[in-house]
Amino acid sequence: MLILEPLRHVDVPDYTEQEAARHGVLLSALMRAVEALPSVGRCQILRSGDGAAHGHTWLVARPARLPQVRGSWLILWDELLPPVPEAVRDANAAFVMERLAQACGGTVPPLDATGSARLWW
Repeated sequence: MLILEPLRHVDVPDYTEQEAARHGVLLSALMRAVEALPSVGRCQILRSGDGAAHGHTWLVARPARLPQVRGSWLILWDELLPPVPEAVRDANAAFVMERLAQACGGTVPPLDATGSARLWW
């Protein structure tokens, strides 16, 4: 799971034209990077947070070779799927962030203890 969020505290409909364009470029690059992982069958995107004024876009990787979760609600995956080993999680995160840096520029920030890194745009 990956969350793309803007630095400015604003929801998606309130983006400037430049923010909307950047969001689209980043979202496309992230989806390509996530779907390039051999363990990923599809990258699903969603926006939630009714009542929140922050444009959080969630990217959720559906595992490859696991047809029983295809078409199911994303929220169920946490309950159905075994946890991903930390080494695999960290390697996948590093792969995606390197691909994003190649596609959109910038540098790859270090991962924290939870395998997370903040990419503010």
